[in-house]
Amino acid sequence: MLRFRPVLLIARVAPLACLLLASALLVPSLVSAAASDAQKQTRIAEAAVDYMVRTQSPSVSIYVDRGGTPFMTQAWGIADLEHTTPATVESAYEMGSITKSVTAHAVLQLVVAGRVSLTGKVSDYISDCPKPAADATIHQLLTHTSGIPDYVNDNVPELKSRVETDSLSREEILHALASQPLKFPSGSRYKYSNSNYYLLGLIVERVTGRDFYDVVQHDVLQPLGVGPMFSGNTLEIVPQRARAYRFDDKGMLQNTPPFTYLTFFSAGSLVATPTTLGRYRRAVFMSDKMDPRVRDLIMTTVPVAEGGLTDYTMGALNKTHFAGLLKFAHAGGSWGHASYNAYYPERDVTIVVMGNRHLSHAGPDYLERKIARILFDVPDPAVRPALAFSSARYVGIYKRVGGYVGRYRSHGSPLYYSVAEEHGQLAVGAGERPDDPLLQWRAPIAAIAQDEFGYAGDGLEPDPEREEHLLFDGSDVAGHAKRLRIGDITAEYAP
Repeated sequence: MLRFRPVLLIARVAPLACLLLASALLVPSLVSAAASDAQKQTRIAEAAVDYMVRTQSPSVSIYVDRGGTPFMTQAWGIADLEHTTPATVESAYEMGSITKSVTAHAVLQLVVAGRVSLTGKVSDYISDCPKPAADATIHQLLTHTSGIPDYVNDNVPELKSRVETDSLSREEILHALASQPLKFPSGSRYKYSNSNYYLLGLIVERVTGRDFYDVVQHDVLQPLGVGPMFSGNTLEIVPQRARAYRFDDKGMLQNTPPFTYLTFFSAGSLVATPTTLGRYRRAVFMSDKMDPRVRDLIMTTVPVAEGGLTDYTMGALNKTHFAGLLKFAHAGGSWGHASYNAYYPERDVTIVVMGNRHLSHAGPDYLERKIARILFDVPDPAVRPALAFSSARYVGIYKRVGGYVGRYRSHGSPLYYSVAEEHGQLAVGAGERPDDPLLQWRAPIAAIAQDEFGYAGDGLEPDPEREEHLLFDGSDVAGHAKRLRIGDITAEYAP
């Protein structure tokens, strides 16, 4: 997903919380004839309002489908605070990096049609692409194994001061990102990079001779009959577009500054309603209009040279499990919106969560898991008591010494981790070297058990079922933790 520096949330927005709670009554919930379903819908609504208030999101909208029939479509809160316009189930939100799954779909259709080769190089389709990106393969772009730096988050010098404010052209971004040194040899590791999917969008345009957004509408969406998605161009009229919001560093809610949609392009610019996104997600797996060869490629994960399969499929979906069920999902975030979509093939269940406030880490996947537990009759994790601990035991730099580098991680198995105390709470960052600026982009964490922490940004408590828990163990003579473990990764304290 597109990732940005977490913003400190200060409790100065009580009037907003009251407005959110009041507006939750503006959109009635879907009523079911079955009592058990009605109870589940009530619990989902309660979870959604609780999430909205905790995260101080102006609005939240969900789409839940079982077996091709909408189970619950509902919206809470305000889509446009200046005009106090209530959010509805037809409010349109920025999809952020969920756009990548649509881009992958378009590319894989060209692969099946014989117009693009998975083993073909970027230079085969973009003749003016600079090295070293020119030598990456389509397969590596799709799976984030190219090693090409992320033009949004890796501080590409030519773009660093312009990404948020300037109108950048396709050509400017192409030449800036493609000429940067690789993070690692192509094909050897996984590291999420928006650059991969920006290049794929350009390849779609070069191969088809058409605008990327035209290909999305006519070649991907229309055959499935799921409804339109929009480019994200602010000049385009988008019915019921939800405004974008974020908090400033003083804890005050503000409009997100406008940016050109071509900044994110095929990596994260699409706008859609939860209904359209939900219909699309299910159609990819279930529609008889889908070419089964394309579907198979969308679900395929790949090995990397340093060992193991990644969890990231060629269709830009994370292939994981939740409550024992196979799950295909992806998060999406922009400067002012946060979204999540998931499909559970064994139950034929689709869940979409969308909101109009930038969230730093946990985001709407937290609410999606709440909804999934309710639908699948999975008990909530036990509430754990607050723990007293000394932050001095954990603060410092840790260097990775081992771990399953192929497996999907938020930061792609970085080499260094930085734990610091920020605003009275521990937070963790990750980077490739001790002086990497990314180490300063820390996500808040909170204690789950003794020496165990979970991500806890934006007013949300840690979820024990998230994979990326932080486990500290061992002690030096001063009592400082010797090791940090995150999943299969082990990092040693490096004072």
